[in-house]
Amino acid sequence: MNASASVVKARASAAHLTGPPLPAVGLWAPPMFGCRVATSQGHTGSTRSANPGRPLTAAAGGASRPPAIPEGQGGLMSDYEALRTTFLSQVDRQLESFKERDKDLHQQREELRDRSEEVDREQQRLQQEREGLEREKAQMQKVQVQDDDVVELNVQGEVMCTLRGTLTQIPDSKLAYMFNGRWEDKMRKDSQGRYFLNYMPSCFRKILDHLTTRELTGDHPLPTPTVDADMAASYEILVHHLGLNVAFFGGFKFSRTLKSTSVRLSPDALMARNDSAGEGYVLGEHGYKNKVVEFTLLIEKLDAEFARMFIGVLAEGHPLNSDNSFRGNPGAFGWAGAGQVWVAGKRQQGLGDYPKALLCEGLALMVTLDCRDGHNVMSLRSEAKGTEYQIAGLPEGQCWRIHVNMVGEGDQVRFVNVRTLTE
Repeated sequence: MNASASVVKARASAAHLTGPPLPAVGLWAPPMFGCRVATSQGHTGSTRSANPGRPLTAAAGGASRPPAIPEGQGGLMSDYEALRTTFLSQVDRQLESFKERDKDLHQQREELRDRSEEVDREQQRLQQEREGLEREKAQMQKVQVQDDDVVELNVQGEVMCTLRGTLTQIPDSKLAYMFNGRWEDKMRKDSQGRYFLNYMPSCFRKILDHLTTRELTGDHPLPTPTVDADMAASYEILVHHLGLNVAFFGGFKFSRTLKSTSVRLSPDALMARNDSAGEGYVLGEHGYKNKVVEFTLLIEKLDAEFARMFIGVLAEGHPLNSDNSFRGNPGAFGWAGAGQVWVAGKRQQGLGDYPKALLCEGLALMVTLDCRDGHNVMSLRSEAKGTEYQIAGLPEGQCWRIHVNMVGEGDQVRFVNVRTLTE
């Protein structure tokens, strides 16, 4: 039996077993090299090298053509291509995800490295501080100091004696640090072993006398020491240099007790904020009597709808019965928004040409109080606007506190400075 007959018989057998006959398609010739290949006419061709997969057909003239896709197989090919496309798309997405994760991990590694370096620097700094404290501790253990130690001072040639506790009674002051024993090896001494201070003897004597009196009176407030006019400036400079200005002149901060419950203070008590939609007042911590004092206040926030903040002073001894602290209070003097001037708790509209729109957010105001006998006048000045207004006839013999009343929710004012101009 020749090759053609064998193929026909195989097709007949397949049709008998599986159903209808298969379509006539070209046969795939196996790759043969150097063999004789039979044609459909039963003739043998010459020996040649056949390409793998090249079909043999029974078409006239012996021309070859690609095989036709069997019926019913086209849908499978389409499904295969769709699955292949979906799979490749998923792979691409996974690759992009891996790239993003790798980028994130790289960034995290960089951040961890930076944090590690920062921690190393912080540890090094702490180690240096610890070593410094250990050295200071060892130095202080060498020199045992007590509050009742008698200390001899050479103040520009004038010898003064006092107790160590007198010099260190104001915590955190420079004078206290100088004599707490921590800097004993750094203090200058004269040939007799006395501490040498290059300060004006007359000014330092005033300071030392005031400190001694404070020890005797405890927490009872003392009047500010008076000095001659020709040494007043030098005295105030030395007081500030030694860190005693708050104890001597009173600190510029608000009172934590003399205020409305709606008023919140900053930790340093320099800023006051009204947290309610109603009025809220706050007073200065210290009172001033028989002197000239200048307060500098900054309006940090002011409700534009109300703009009725009150800034002035209040005489001690006048009770605050409500958050409405200045209306009807005979001890209240000052200025408010809308051109209002308040004298002894009564409104005086436009007194002294006081304008309606002076108070505004961001404005710095200077309140100068001259409560010396025979003067008793207060002024409000704005350097930014170049204006100044006065209220005269303040009651004599009073102790005055700075007095702020805020009307709008969120109104905020800050103490910038307080300084005593003259005694």
